[in-house]
Amino acid sequence: MDIHARHPDALRVACVRHRFDCARILLLDGEPVGLMKLEKSPGHWRLLQLQLSPGRQGQGIGRTLIEQLLVNADAAGAIAGLSVLKANPARRLYERLGFVQVGEDKFEFRRLWRGFGSGATHRTEPPKEFSMSTADIPRASLHRMVTDEHVCPFGLKSLALLRRKGFAVDDHWLKTREETDAFKQAHSVETTPQTFMQGRRIGGYDDLRRHFGLKVRDPDATRYTPVVAVFVVAALVALAVTWPGGPAAWDGALAILLAERFIATSMCILALLKLQDIEQFSNMFLNYDLLARRVVRYAYVYPFAELLAGVLMLAGLLHWLSVPVALFIGGIGAMSVFKAVYVDKRELKCACVGGGSKVPLGFVSLTENLMMIAMAVWMAFRYGLGV
Repeated sequence: MDIHARHPDALRVACVRHRFDCARILLLDGEPVGLMKLEKSPGHWRLLQLQLSPGRQGQGIGRTLIEQLLVNADAAGAIAGLSVLKANPARRLYERLGFVQVGEDKFEFRRLWRGFGSGATHRTEPPKEFSMSTADIPRASLHRMVTDEHVCPFGLKSLALLRRKGFAVDDHWLKTREETDAFKQAHSVETTPQTFMQGRRIGGYDDLRRHFGLKVRDPDATRYTPVVAVFVVAALVALAVTWPGGPAAWDGALAILLAERFIATSMCILALLKLQDIEQFSNMFLNYDLLARRVVRYAYVYPFAELLAGVLMLAGLLHWLSVPVALFIGGIGAMSVFKAVYVDKRELKCACVGGGSKVPLGFVSLTENLMMIAMAVWMAFRYGLGV
């Protein structure tokens, strides 16, 4: 329940965030001095957490708060429970206030208070020099679709974002399609989830991000993230399979091997992305590739050819096949991109990371093709193929 001084910082943060919907900020003369989390159910109140700022500890504030809590619980006809770490000195305070042990585990004692009839002493009011009030945690109401067949991912994202921002969330589930449609009609909205604050509709997940001043992804914006991800992953894979000897074993030959594996791995990953939706890839590829515009089937062959060349180069097999394939598709690709971008000045999307990407055609695609050409020329030279 209490956060012990010896807890790691990460655990403290996790404790503060846990069940934040039950939290109330404690104010003393208008100054925040701590946090209390109290879970109430009929006949049973549970103190989940009581945390005071370091400068306010040792002043009797905690005792006063708990005494007043017990007064209120008694008036409501409820018992009170809590858990306390075995190493926490506050356990002696709970004993004096009438909490009795009802269980334990490896780390905590579980204690229960059954009313003032148990013999505990108490004050019915806080001392006059201490004026304690509470300020409500900001609240939000979230309406999201949760059915046996579907849980809206944007609803989960909205819920998580609100909790990260310190909101207590009234989480309303729309459990059927009919209930969801009725909600949308009642509020004149087309989608769920919908978030409300202080009676005002904020909107869906993107609207909620804007409300908090967070960046919202533009679906039509140019993005280089897919390309960066491909090359970073390829570099890490190449490094991992070349690393076994460690840095001490590295020399010029090993560095060359690393470069070869990086290019070949990049080719394999790029081919995989194209093959995820070969129809969409071919639609984009036909916009600029010179050979594919004459022979449409080449748009379907290209990803398989790139994958074949990459796999053979990684395996060090059939250089007589992988080298000319890489040289052929890389050469045609480089000429096609150069003509479309730098001669015709066309603004197109690149098919290099598969169809549907927002990567602009230009330097990235040209780099892909030039890497294949360089790899093919290098391997032809290395293995004396005379290509």
